[in-house]
Amino acid sequence: MPTASDLVTDLPADFEVFGQAVDTSLADLKGGTTGQILAKASNTDMDFTWTAGGDITGVSVTSPITGGGSSGDVTIGIASSAVVPSQTGNSGKYLTTDGTTSSWGTISAGGMTLLSTTTMNSPTVTVSSISQAYNRIFVEFIGVQQATTGNTIDILLDGGTVASYTGVLDGAIEENNNDYIKLTLRQAAALNTQMNWSLTVDNYTSTTTYKPFMIYGMGVRLTNTKDTKIIYGGVMKSNSAFDSVTIQSDNGTSNLTGTIKVWGIK
Repeated sequence: MPTASDLVTDLPADFEVFGQAVDTSLADLKGGTTGQILAKASNTDMDFTWTAGGDITGVSVTSPITGGGSSGDVTIGIASSAVVPSQTGNSGKYLTTDGTTSSWGTISAGGMTLLSTTTMNSPTVTVSSISQAYNRIFVEFIGVQQATTGNTIDILLDGGTVASYTGVLDGAIEENNNDYIKLTLRQAAALNTQMNWSLTVDNYTSTTTYKPFMIYGMGVRLTNTKDTKIIYGGVMKSNSAFDSVTIQSDNGTSNLTGTIKVWGIK
């Protein structure tokens, strides 16, 4: 290009010389085909080359899915700069890991797991060794019957620990500070299938605090077949972990039948 001190210039010739130099310097930038990328060919200034994505030394810009992966897969890192596909799980599954490998897990409805089912056929029935792997325990007493009248049916938390509770039994306020949970009146009916109760115990694995609980359900009186409704809330007065529940007829001889189901809740 001409300089300010040039007295005579030949602009066409000067631009031709300038243009040829630029064309030579940028020649590597020209060309290329669809799908290629521009990369450095060496450390020399303006030294480039057109290449396919997977041909760049030390850099991978191709699909990271290897080993037969397909559309919809999730890629998982297994080592530095290494990934593998985790194939798409079935509908309703979730991706989980054990810290080493990953897999598709099944979501439990409501987070409840049936731990045990016990058929009652005795005046006193105990479900013991309840799993300590859950946050809350839910116990169902289904179709409870007793063989004779004139007895209460009691729930003993953890094999006999007393409870403090307040609630309603057949429309009347009941309150007990140191007692078992009494579920029926003395007139409670025998041989009916309408006595059903549900018990929830929170914080049941604690070894340092009392355990809050709630129980509710319905029975039937023998004298007039009147529904006997119940709902109690209270605490299990023990610092021990809750791992057993007992249902009994308070006279120790009236046979109880029905089913007990214990559920763990995460």
